[in-house]
Amino acid sequence: MALSVAGGRERIAEMLKGLPMIDKIDDQNRFFELKLHKGANPQELLRTIVASGVDLERFELVQPSLHQIFLEKVGAVGIEPGMTGHG
Repeated sequence: MALSVAGGRERIAEMLKGLPMIDKIDDQNRFFELKLHKGANPQELLRTIVASGVDLERFELVQPSLHQIFLEKVGAVGIEPGMTGHG
């Protein structure tokens, strides 16, 4: 899921960290990339964000890339974001 707001990035980042429906938050600077718990309702997350009063610019359900799926399956750890591990 991709999420961006017009203002209040720090406030929304703190709010997202406290939500039990979210497994992972990746701050991409322009937007947040979120991974929800299996079975979590994205509409519930949307309602929570709108109720917080931030100006929502983007709320999009996205499919993970093949690269992201690969990293999840092989359990890649210790790799900095943006690094591929290629020489």
